[in-house]
Amino acid sequence: MYLIACSQSKLSTAAQARDLYTGQAFKMARQLAERSGQPYLILSALYGLVEPMQALAPYNFYLGTASKAFRAQWVQDVNAALSQRGITSAVALAGATYLDGLSIQLDRPLKGLGIGQQLRYLSQALNNI
Repeated sequence: MYLIACSQSKLSTAAQARDLYTGQAFKMARQLAERSGQPYLILSALYGLVEPMQALAPYNFYLGTASKAFRAQWVQDVNAALSQRGITSAVALAGATYLDGLSIQLDRPLKGLGIGQQLRYLSQALNNI
């Protein structure tokens, strides 16, 4: 199971979550999950935990600038959704903003990496599949 963070860049019209986010890191993380044959879910700043095929409207919102109360509720909602799905561990392709406070076991291969390093990691991981 992969958890992938949304991206700032998005389509301008509603689309399935897997297609709505157009950032390079998101697209590479999505490819990695899909090529590996593992399921994935998306951590959306506005919508919480979403299925790849879930239809979403575009938005302009970053979890890092949200209020402390919003972020606390977001974490609570995402943890509840993970629990409801029976997910206890995942490979997380997301930054600390989206992962801190999650109550499942996380493998965080991008932890501490800058965006350039993250893109290199994802590119190498894609080449190894």
